[in-house]
Amino acid sequence: MMALFRKINWLGVGMLMGGVHLAVAAPVSSRVTLQQAYVAALGYDAKIAAARSALESDQEQVGYARSFLLPNVVAAANGGYGKSEIDYAVNTLMMQDKTTPYFEKYGYTLRLTQPVYRKNYIDGYRQAGYLQQQGELRFQLAVQDLALRVAQAYFDVLLAQSNVELADAESQATAKRLDTVKIAHSVGTITLTEVYDAQARFDLSRARAISAQSQLDVARQALARIIGNTPQSLARWPDSFPLLAPEPANVETWKASAIKDNFQVLTALAGVDVARLELERQLGLVYPALDVVASYANNYAGDGTFGGKNTGINSGVTLELSMPLFSGGSVTIKSRQLHADIHKAEHLHTDAKREAELQTQQAFNAVIFGVEQIKALQQGEKSSQSSLDAMQKGFEHGLRTMIDVLNAQQQLFSAKRDLVSAKYQYMLNRFKLKAAVGQLTQADIDAASALLDAK
Repeated sequence: MMALFRKINWLGVGMLMGGVHLAVAAPVSSRVTLQQAYVAALGYDAKIAAARSALESDQEQVGYARSFLLPNVVAAANGGYGKSEIDYAVNTLMMQDKTTPYFEKYGYTLRLTQPVYRKNYIDGYRQAGYLQQQGELRFQLAVQDLALRVAQAYFDVLLAQSNVELADAESQATAKRLDTVKIAHSVGTITLTEVYDAQARFDLSRARAISAQSQLDVARQALARIIGNTPQSLARWPDSFPLLAPEPANVETWKASAIKDNFQVLTALAGVDVARLELERQLGLVYPALDVVASYANNYAGDGTFGGKNTGINSGVTLELSMPLFSGGSVTIKSRQLHADIHKAEHLHTDAKREAELQTQQAFNAVIFGVEQIKALQQGEKSSQSSLDAMQKGFEHGLRTMIDVLNAQQQLFSAKRDLVSAKYQYMLNRFKLKAAVGQLTQADIDAASALLDAK
């Protein structure tokens, strides 16, 4: 179990548990980097705050279980009045005017119980360690999820900004070509069909620009929901950056790491241990229990008949042994239920490993093919620009129509949009690959932030 605790304390956990409020209080500059957005999210995001509270709760598991192994002290007190009745016809020697039928009584007791051997308490203490470990692993998963959500939201804003800029640029370029064809049609050098086509493309480009602006507003709000503010601007991608394949390049090595270090796999594995110890804890109820009991009692009772009093003090230390003999079959029934729970936990662990392998394979492929896709799109952008230039010259010499030019222009802007999208998806897929094997760290956030901030 302790080997798994090495996973704790990455990606700013100390900052999470200590000075996270500084991220909220600090003013956000007009230009926010990915690293700054992540730090702000640590102190603002509601999901990570809930995970932090859950962690604080889970960290009390061991202390609570330990309390059952420690001494238990109980104090009790009582007090009241009593009444005695005397038959004076029988007890003729008693003086009725010298006696009273009422008297007071009170007392107190102290009892200390120290468990010497209770198997269910011992197993419960062992189980609490795995429950606490589960909580810490779930928290690490939440921190990792926060990093992915911040990156996704940040890249979505950047992509939406790029789409707005490209849509505006395409609309302006189409507007100029529309003016050109209108002038050319007025002098009779091109047909009305080309004017209609250019007008339709301009109208559609404006619609795309409006849609892109709407998507940008939504993306900004999605980012603000995580970091607590809407930045005026974000760090942008440089025109070129290194395209790195996964290292090592063997996907089976990554899968092996995922099975060993993926947080969902580790959480499910701890769940198996919790289920097994719950069975042992329940079976421990049929074992003998041995306690040391120390007690002290002081009781007083007055004598209503003669006006005297009765005081008693009792103290002692005993060794108490108890052995359950029959409980209606509840232990047998419960053990069958817990055996089923163990099988359930084992199946969930198996599913978590398979899911981790699948996520790793998907992210690995996405990074590998993302590199090739970006290279192909970069070449496609150059080719589309060359095609547009050639179409424009052909139009100027009467060899191409404006429809050909507009088609080439549309292809160029489509290639630009695809290239920008591929760049952001490539970096996000790198994060997902690291997350799938439980290796996404603060250094990955910092590296991506430095890359974005290099422009």
